[in-house]
Amino acid sequence: MLIVNYAAAVSALIGMCSGLSVRDYATPNKCLTNGKRCPLEAFSCSSPGVDSCCTPKYGMMVMAYSWSHQIGPSDKFTIHGLWPNYCNGTYLPNAGCDATRVYPAVGDMVKKVSKETYDFMDKYWLANNGDNDSFWTHEWNKHGTCLNTIDPNCYTVKSYSPEKNVVDYFDKAIALYQKYDFTTILAKHNIVATANTTDSSITKKYTKKQVTDAIKAETGFESVVYCSKGTLSEIWMYFYMRNNDEYVYTPFTKGEDKCDNFTFIKKYSQPY
Repeated sequence: MLIVNYAAAVSALIGMCSGLSVRDYATPNKCLTNGKRCPLEAFSCSSPGVDSCCTPKYGMMVMAYSWSHQIGPSDKFTIHGLWPNYCNGTYLPNAGCDATRVYPAVGDMVKKVSKETYDFMDKYWLANNGDNDSFWTHEWNKHGTCLNTIDPNCYTVKSYSPEKNVVDYFDKAIALYQKYDFTTILAKHNIVATANTTDSSITKKYTKKQVTDAIKAETGFESVVYCSKGTLSEIWMYFYMRNNDEYVYTPFTKGEDKCDNFTFIKKYSQPY
């Protein structure tokens, strides 16, 4: 229920368009709040010369989903992050892309603008180690400042605030996260979390191919699967951006985890 309510709230936000916004594609881009007119069907990494408010300069996006048996609802993957990268898939600098928008703590900034967003993050965007606010701050400073379509010059003076800017990044990541329920997808192919142990005599093991084949069968998309200490830990998917606010899947998958034949461990926490 919270996810449904959150989707409705995001679609009603004023300012930068979210992935849930309704747009008129028969006319130039109406989503920008600074009055800029963008060409239709502009794709990141393949539309040279287009304003970065319309399609990002760092246009290869990774959406990373996490599974940890110690955090989050027992029936959901959580969010690791949304990461803009260079178009060849290589990573951007660890320090982020705009030192003037590096903040010491973003949790209160999010709560000031949208308690709905904050509450969602507090349930589904969780730190494996340390506190959530430090994790969110890291994700914003390193990755959020690199999402060119929400650079300050993409807003009007009246519509911009540092807090609104931060929330726009997290809202975009959340909207993309909500599109794929990997727990349900994997369960359709008999890939389910089992006992809280890596003991092979008790816990069933899976291969990367089983997981990626299941995801492809349900979504049509390739994915990258990562594991940690012999257990499933993350699923990554790659996207380009179209028209400022749409994420379009790309089969590009940089990097590959070497581990295979891993367990999928039940969480200690219970459904919320």
